Amino acid sequence: MEYEYYIHKTDLEDGNFIEDVFMNGLKNWYGHSIGSTMSKVCDEVIKSRRLEEFMKNSVGGNYKTVFLIKIPKDYLALVLHRDGKLDPPIPFFKDYKSNIEKYSIFTPHLIQGCYNETTGFFITNPNYCPIFDPSGFNFSDEQVRNFWMYNKFKAVSFDKMRKSLSAEELKKFDIENHIWDNIMDDYSKKYNIRKKEVIYDSSDYKNELEKCRENKIY
Repeated sequence: MEYEYYIHKTDLEDGNFIEDVFMNGLKNWYGHSIGSTMSKVCDEVIKSRRLEEFMKNSVGGNYKTVFLIKIPKDYLALVLHRDGKLDPPIPFFKDYKSNIEKYSIFTPHLIQGCYNETTGFFITNPNYCPIFDPSGFNFSDEQVRNFWMYNKFKAVSFDKMRKSLSAEELKKFDIENHIWDNIMDDYSKKYNIRKKEVIYDSSDYKNELEKCRENKIY
């Protein structure tokens, strides 16, 4: 499986915040755009095996924590086969709306982990798993641009239909029509990855962060 890598930098480092991201995902107040909240890691960094160094160099100043996002290229509709077909793209933004606020949530299942400057900890997200249930999720703006680029107008129409529904209506539609069942089963077999759900325990990180603050190692 080939991947596209992104990072998300933040000034937040509280253990509860990191635990929330690993369990529930990253909030994005700018719609469904990957680029609005993440920066792409260039291929040269990955090829030269300098990702760990890159993440360490990404924090400092106002930024205390950097998250690593790892998305299969197939899901982004970037892999065009010789017969003109694209592997089925997988949506990963879920909408949230209340009387007070509105934002989208990037799935926790594509967040591989994070690095924190204060503790020097690299933390793996146990919930990272490309095989997840995308029911109720929307495609990113970048995915939709790829639909247009490859003239996949059915995918464009499918995206418009999805965005016309509320999060609750969309999830109900997906589940009742089994939209993702076969697709995710196929990906699971193709990459030999099974769906998993794990509870993250941030107590070790919280303790280390508290020690660092007490000793003023930041």
